[in-house]
Amino acid sequence: MIQDIKNIFNLTPKVYAIDVEINSDGTYRCNAVKLTRQKGSIHFAALEVSPVDGMTSNHPVNSQCGEISRKDPVCLILSGKGIIHRKITTGAQLPDADIIKQLIPNVNPDDFYIRKQEIDRQKEKLTQIVSLARKSFIDKVIADLSGSFDFIVDVSISPFALDDILPVMQNENSLYYKNIHILLRENNIEDFTVQAENQTQTLEIGSQPVDALLLPALGIGFSFLINPTGSHAPIEAIQRRNKEFLYRQKTQLTGKISLIPVFIILIINFLVFDHFYKKTQEEQPQVAKQEELINKVKLLNETLAAKSKFLQQSGLLTKNKISFYADRIANTIPDGITLTDWQFNPPADPNKKETFTFKNGIIVISGISNQSAGFNEWIKELKSGEGIESASILGYDHDIKSNTALFTIELTVQ
Repeated sequence: MIQDIKNIFNLTPKVYAIDVEINSDGTYRCNAVKLTRQKGSIHFAALEVSPVDGMTSNHPVNSQCGEISRKDPVCLILSGKGIIHRKITTGAQLPDADIIKQLIPNVNPDDFYIRKQEIDRQKEKLTQIVSLARKSFIDKVIADLSGSFDFIVDVSISPFALDDILPVMQNENSLYYKNIHILLRENNIEDFTVQAENQTQTLEIGSQPVDALLLPALGIGFSFLINPTGSHAPIEAIQRRNKEFLYRQKTQLTGKISLIPVFIILIINFLVFDHFYKKTQEEQPQVAKQEELINKVKLLNETLAAKSKFLQQSGLLTKNKISFYADRIANTIPDGITLTDWQFNPPADPNKKETFTFKNGIIVISGISNQSAGFNEWIKELKSGEGIESASILGYDHDIKSNTALFTIELTVQ
């Protein structure tokens, strides 16, 4: 598990290295190898040729590279037409521009890419293998291949960049790369010669057989996995793609790292939720009983409030003098007047049966009168009675035939 976590933090766990041979007719032939970093070691395998739909003979990438995704990092070894290799001995401090003019007189050094491989140094003398190619030519090749790969992270115009691959080989004295014979001494390049025809050779790296044709590709692939920011050619477009790829890898790494605390938080949230959910399920019956009791209490409170309001509005909760006024009024009733109805604190609107409001301090008396003069005297006496503030006649209907009147009076009492 620890090793798997380490693999997560590897910014470049995989790279494809492609040997691109530029043919004289402007087409390309590619040989590719896949390198992966696993459990602290680097593994590699040559890609097998397999048909790829939609690719023609003029397509920049042949069928051997068809399995490579556009988003995978790709390193290129360019060889063939337009690229020359020379062994020269110069002063140790000789600038690149002077080296280019020494090899190809009367040219503008800014028009060329140069790659130098040191093979010997003696005091002020430096022996190097120099690879040269016109920038316009190499830029076109890279542009063609960029149509198939988004992240070309390193490019070399020299097959001699083998410093990272030679130490893992089994004491070879020479290598054959196409028509180039490379001489070795103590795992270092000593010299090279160009032959008329291509030579083939099979070597062993870590007990794994490998075609010598793939060694430069393996070398640049090893270099990238060991040091992703390294560069084998000062090509600004490639250096920019390299930075873009590494930034993309860092962004993905940051996303992977952020998933760890997010996952932990989610687990904690789930455990807390599960704990309280179970508690909630256990308490649910008790909560239902409590809610039922609360509803009953609310109903009782509403009923109590309604009855209290009724009693308060009816004046039954306050001190009253019903008996007192009844006695006083009864003593004032003259002959010829008969009371038929008595209302103390009558309803304000008898037609509203849903809610009741009352006229507090009001007495409504109804009755029959046989003489109007006696009725008027009685009204005067009521107005002057103790505790009566006012007396008013609400109705007085006289029947001529029976010489009687139905009356209704309203008294306002203290």
